[in-house]
Amino acid sequence: IRADVVVALEALDISEQLAGLELNGDVPRVLSICANPALFSGATGQVLPFAENFSVYAPLAQAAGFEPLPAGGSVANSAVALAWRLGAQKIILAGQDLAYRDDRVYAPGTLFEDMRVDVDAEGTATFDNLAAKERIAATRPEVAERYDKGKILRTPAWGGVGEVVTTGAFNYFRHVFERWATSAPASLELINATEGGARIHGFAERRLAEVIDQLPAAEAGPWPEGPTISGGRVRSALEEQLEGVVAALAQANALADGDDESSEQADRLEALR
Repeated sequence: IRADVVVALEALDISEQLAGLELNGDVPRVLSICANPALFSGATGQVLPFAENFSVYAPLAQAAGFEPLPAGGSVANSAVALAWRLGAQKIILAGQDLAYRDDRVYAPGTLFEDMRVDVDAEGTATFDNLAAKERIAATRPEVAERYDKGKILRTPAWGGVGEVVTTGAFNYFRHVFERWATSAPASLELINATEGGARIHGFAERRLAEVIDQLPAAEAGPWPEGPTISGGRVRSALEEQLEGVVAALAQANALADGDDESSEQADRLEALR
């Protein structure tokens, strides 16, 4: 499949995933302005930045002149929001299972294909084969999450028969899709062609082959020129944010009066700098 765009918003350095692209190596990259810098520097095609609608990013969005995108919690949420913003009349999800398949967490052929999960009787999920996750987490340890354990949830399955096992994070991504579906205009057709995983309410469930057969053959039009990011304005916004964090941490340090927590906050401040 030749993509129209590749979307990424990860703060961790996932450039190895993008470096492995061949057919889509030179397609435009739509990147969050808070994505890891390596994702910008390694692009061979056009780079189109966007701002996520999180309050912590608001000064950056304002400085760069962007209208924030309702990004949700995952890159798939962001891709759907982008399609909506660009005026898509039909949005089709494929591969958005948002659940486990037996002991698998990710699909074969992906970077995390070796990752496995074991769910005990108390509903605790223990993950194994985390080498790829840990390697990427090491690129930004101050923002990385833990992956070794988590609580599982059960949610209705795609197709309406039975339930599937999922996590709080996957379930949140599903809720974002469902919330958007409730506010989508009637003219926007929403289809979940994943053929498995969790049911996403508000999306019609159809087989992918059937959906593809009914799509018209069309070439994507040229991308419009986006705004030029002013490095000076963005730097000023970052410095203003940093000063606010410094003040808050200084106050917290004074209250902590030299305990272990203040040391941890100092480490966080140095990481932010």
